[in-house]
Amino acid sequence: MGENIIVKNGYFETLSMSRNVLSDILSKDLPIKIGYWIARIFDKMESESKSYFKAKELLIKKYAKKDEKDEFVLQNGNYMIDNIDVYTGELSELQDIDVTIPLNPIEIDLDLLESKNITFKPIEIMIMPFIKLK
Repeated sequence: MGENIIVKNGYFETLSMSRNVLSDILSKDLPIKIGYWIARIFDKMESESKSYFKAKELLIKKYAKKDEKDEFVLQNGNYMIDNIDVYTGELSELQDIDVTIPLNPIEIDLDLLESKNITFKPIEIMIMPFIKLK
């Protein structure tokens, strides 16, 4: 069996906030094999992220303030958190967990892509920890 892709749970936050970047990557005129594997890995990452976001939601429910109607208190669209130090400590612990994705990293020949006028911006490379540039 080959290598696995290992990311921290915190990566899923970055991926979640980078939907536009992900869309830009997948809309490039990549060679079919590279495009297929990138899309497949992103699909797998999204699937793997569900456990992280469920655990994060449990933390929010555990520490978020509630009003007299037992509803969560929001300020500017964000939950108000009781005991913020404990919450952030537990969230950091959750985000620091390694997640193993059972797929091989992708080798990408940048010279080949550049010869076809296909380039990646630094932010695009940052959200693809599963690529090996050659």
